[in-house]
Amino acid sequence: GIFSLVMEVVARRTREVAIRMALGANRSAILSLIVGSGLRVTGVGVGAGLLAAGAFDRVLSHLYYGLGGMTYGIIYLGVAALLTLAAAFACLIPAWLGARTPPAAIMRRH
Repeated sequence: GIFSLVMEVVARRTREVAIRMALGANRSAILSLIVGSGLRVTGVGVGAGLLAAGAFDRVLSHLYYGLGGMTYGIIYLGVAALLTLAAAFACLIPAWLGARTPPAAIMRRH
């Protein structure tokens, strides 16, 4: 889902990427622009998920028998880190594809 969303954002912003590249932005700047925007959205989602998990901690504690309170926090943070890492990899492929397209080819299409 994240890959598809970021690929759509890159497809819509190809003209902006081409203009930035034509004005002198290098590939690493384009990569950081696209990956950064994807990770900002991911950070909001992961943060909201952590807040919701903390709010429903008592409800969730009945589902896991024999785990202490500190274990829940470790599980939540582990899942959040795994989702963030997966989102970073999902953002890298569309960013790399968008950054390697020559600006002249993009401007001719639009």
